[in-house]
Parts: sequence; C-alpha cells; structure tokens
Amino acid sequence: MSDLKQPKREFNPRSHAMIYLMAIVYLVYLIFQMVKGYLEGGPDAPSFPLLIGGVAVLGGGCVLLGVLAWKMSALAAKERDSADMGSVDDGENAGKE
Repeated sequence: MSDLKQPKREFNPRSHAMIYLMAIVYLVYLIFQMVKGYLEGGPDAPSFPLLIGGVAVLGGGCVLLGVLAWKMSALAAKERDSADMGSVDDGENAGKE
C-alpha cells in the first residue's frame, strides 16, 4: 500500500488571485453593511468605536488580500511569460536542426 501516491495537483496562481479578489468584494460588502447600519441608526446599530474597529479589521483584511492577489497575478504572468519563452525557444531550435 505504500506504493500508492496521491496525484499531484497543479498550483494555479491565477485561480488563487480570483478567490482573493472575491474575498475582497465580500469584505467590502461587510464594511458597507456596517457603515449603512451605523448611519441608519436603531437598536441594532453598531456604536462608533465598534464601527471604527470593524472597518479597521475588515479594511486591513482587504489590504492583505489585495497584496496576496497582486503577488499571485504577478506570479501567473511570470509563469505565462516563461511558458511563452520556452515555446519560442523550442520553435527556434527545431528549425536549426
């Protein structure tokens, strides 16, 4: 049984970047709902310190996920460029033989 190996999954940085961007949209939605609840008032409205703390935490999460999404998209572009360069090199070498 030790001979069986799990299939290797490919790491796709572009899909990771898209998931991070979807999470950013959700966090922005949560911030919007907090601010909307504060502005409308009422018994369930957050207090001002709670609003500031929530916006700071959720906004920090947006920034962190934005940086991660940026890095993943840069990694995807780098992999795409290296794959393009490899296919161009193969074509040049095939013609010389």
